[in-house]
Amino acid sequence: LRLTTFPNPKDVRPLPILIKALAHIKAEYIKNEDFAWANEQLKSLRQDLTVQNIRNSFVLEVYETHARILLENGDLNEFNQCQSMIRSLTMTGGKDEATSNAMFSQPSLLCQSKEAADEFSGYALLYALVRHSWMELNLALGRPQELAKKPLHPQAKKKLEKAKTAKSAPLSAAALGCLYPQKSDDAEDRLHHCYEHALSVVRAVVDDDYRTFFKLYQSAPHMSCYLMDFLVKRVRVSCYERAIASYRPNVGVEQFREWLCMRDLEETRQFLKQQGAIFRREDHVIGSSSSAGAFWVDCKKSFDRRQKEARSKSMSGSSSVEDDSEGDEPDRFAVE
Repeated sequence: LRLTTFPNPKDVRPLPILIKALAHIKAEYIKNEDFAWANEQLKSLRQDLTVQNIRNSFVLEVYETHARILLENGDLNEFNQCQSMIRSLTMTGGKDEATSNAMFSQPSLLCQSKEAADEFSGYALLYALVRHSWMELNLALGRPQELAKKPLHPQAKKKLEKAKTAKSAPLSAAALGCLYPQKSDDAEDRLHHCYEHALSVVRAVVDDDYRTFFKLYQSAPHMSCYLMDFLVKRVRVSCYERAIASYRPNVGVEQFREWLCMRDLEETRQFLKQQGAIFRREDHVIGSSSSAGAFWVDCKKSFDRRQKEARSKSMSGSSSVEDDSEGDEPDRFAVE
């Protein structure tokens, strides 16, 4: 159904048909979970909306639906296109004006529901974190909350002004220290749950707080966990590096399994091997158990190897920073 030539009016579906088509796509996707089919159908639907210059609440519903399906299947590039389009349609949060029949009318600004605005604002923060887009993250944190966001703490505003002056530099813990609102049972506060959750994830990653990160993963609202999947490996690597630098002489593999939220010991050993861990058997180690045949990590030797590899990479001029959003597949752990 995708157009490959100049659109012919008789081949373009009108708005009433497009509304039925979206309902059909949703039902079929829920039933069959055929991502390839649903993706092509939604692209076709978006195309018909574009050529007719339709701008109303239905357009937002289409892009929001497509963005959620793309998130579920880990297609971040297409997700960003939908996210950018939603942002362009709702940049100033204007009132929704039905212009479905205005073929060449002036563009009108739309307004998401408060819940959807909160949901996609949270996704924007997590996406910027996944892509290492620190400048975009600074802008997202400092952007006026025109979509009914709760104002930041006064101290946070001052620190954000300092953070925005940095050129693409990672946010420090001090710059993020006051950004996290207190929990509340008020209905108004619950409307900002996704955005607040994303802020807490940003703080956990910047502070290398792996325990908080995995707790936030298990309580992720909406579809935030699909974006957090791309951060799991980054957090696990950071946890491993901090553990071997902090503990002596050894740490049990079972302890690493708990810290890294791995499914089982075998998966934990495979991850540790990939990171260059050196194993040994000892009687007195941190996180050891009484079971025979258990393995532990020699933290000192593993740390020395890690440092040697880092120096070798530095001397060879290769980057030691891994881009989780480009080269790694989304990683998940079992939620008990």
